[in-house]
Amino acid sequence: ISSGGIVTGVSAGTSTISYSVTNSCGTEVATTTITVSPLPIAGTITGTTTVCAGSTTTLSDVASGGTWSSASTGVATISTGGIVTGVSAGTSTISYTVTNSCGTDVATTTVTVSPLPIAGTITGTTTVCAGATTTLSDVATGGTWSSVSTGIATISSGGIVTGVSVGTSTISYTVTNSCGTDVATTTVTVSPLPVAGTIAGTTTVCAGATTTLSDVASGGTWSSVSTSIATISTGGIVTGVSVGTSIISYTVTNSCGTDVATTTVTVSPLPVAGTITGTITVCAGSTTTLSDVASGGTWSSVSTGVATISSGGIVTGVSAGTSTISYSVTNSCGTEVATTTITVSPLPIAGTITGTTTVCAGSTTTLSDVASGGTWSSASTGVATISTGGIVTGVSAGTSIISYTVTNSCGTAVATTTVSVSPLPVAGTITGTTTVCAGATTTLSDVASGGTWSSVSTGVATISTGGIVTGVSAGTSIISYTVTNSCGTDVATTTVTVSPLPVAGTITGADSTVCIGNDIVLTDAATGGYWSSSSFKVSVTGGVVTGLRTGTVTISYTVTNSCGTATATKIVTVNPLPDAGNIIAH
Repeated sequence: ISSGGIVTGVSAGTSTISYSVTNSCGTEVATTTITVSPLPIAGTITGTTTVCAGSTTTLSDVASGGTWSSASTGVATISTGGIVTGVSAGTSTISYTVTNSCGTDVATTTVTVSPLPIAGTITGTTTVCAGATTTLSDVATGGTWSSVSTGIATISSGGIVTGVSVGTSTISYTVTNSCGTDVATTTVTVSPLPVAGTIAGTTTVCAGATTTLSDVASGGTWSSVSTSIATISTGGIVTGVSVGTSIISYTVTNSCGTDVATTTVTVSPLPVAGTITGTITVCAGSTTTLSDVASGGTWSSVSTGVATISSGGIVTGVSAGTSTISYSVTNSCGTEVATTTITVSPLPIAGTITGTTTVCAGSTTTLSDVASGGTWSSASTGVATISTGGIVTGVSAGTSIISYTVTNSCGTAVATTTVSVSPLPVAGTITGTTTVCAGATTTLSDVASGGTWSSVSTGVATISTGGIVTGVSAGTSIISYTVTNSCGTDVATTTVTVSPLPVAGTITGADSTVCIGNDIVLTDAATGGYWSSSSFKVSVTGGVVTGLRTGTVTISYTVTNSCGTATATKIVTVNPLPDAGNIIAH
């Protein structure tokens, strides 16, 4: 301590500080104890500082009482016990922070997170013909290609697959690094070349009659070059349409190509009406045109309430349903009728969306529509989403247009409504000084607007609507800031401590006069104060007043705390000792 009373802390511990006053009557000493707190020491971080993404390593520090933190939590996180978890490849500075009343010390180290191997996804065509090649690729670099069944397919180091024989083989792309191995796989199918075989069966038929052709090769499709002369079904049944010849084909196609077997069918003459062709579905109110290669026929519709047909084969859809359309050809050999079924599809109807159209963020409301078969959608999925069942989930405050869309072959119809998403209440965080003296005020605030303030213990502290806290009596009270809206209530709280005002009490004692050289004892029920005198006419120590010179003085007892100072006083009179003078003889 300097001559001016400046105390300098040297090391942790306590020391008694003395203030000595000396005059001709002696020495008076006042003392107090000073406590010196130590500076914080963060020590040195030890442990392995490399880790794979998704794995952990443990760091430690001999200094106790510190807290761990990571500068880049997207790279690595650290628990309160020093366990580092690798999140993604990169580096992050790990800190161990020790704080006490004298400040903060930080020890740091750098942790490196190595990436896990990623084999990516194999892309490319996974079917190949025997004897041909296809190329696979993977965006991940540094990997190696392999085939499980090299008798079916082989693969080069560059990803070129060669089909060897019919079957499947698993193709792997393997990537390895210091953190392990990852494998991407796909299945390659090697397809056979097509074989069409030979067409067998009777190749002559009458017009209007049938003959059946066959082929030992399976999976092919039949076709007739001249369908106005002969048609053929998917089962190989040839129907004679008109006189002449037509080449019948049996075509076998697979992913490796096409092979065709052919034969010629001869059709003998009979009166025929041909075959009706054209689109046989139509929307209500629309038209489609049918035709027939046979000439001179007449068109008719069995159900004109569903569909009508003109003399030129133009079908008009009237209402939803089906109707048989006929094309009749008559000659000297009789009458032949060709028919087909027209399907009239209804126009789409989206109906009307019903249900509650307001919802809180994070909650749901259900919408419905009497029209079936539609799909729900939200224009602003950042505000609200909707499930396939019409359940709306509020995401964030705002509005979104919800659509119910019904689509069929005749078009699309859409019903819409607007959903409003109300925000959840947010009370924010209370800020401001949370200590106050009794009878004084401190102001608290919160960035959230529209809330109300309250105090749990109004006998300790009250708070105004503007956040002004008034200390009432010593103690603590929980202060709440409550924000309420249609979606609920959120509350932020803090604890306010009210410190008491100092109380000096009343000085008491048997006497208020003292003779020079004598003592009187004064007391005060308040603790923690100190005694003082307004004049050197007395000395006062611990409430003991000693008369030094005649006169009146004010004795003070002063109590001080963080909320101020209070003083009690008493007037004391110092009387002189009796003086008999000197006897003089004459």
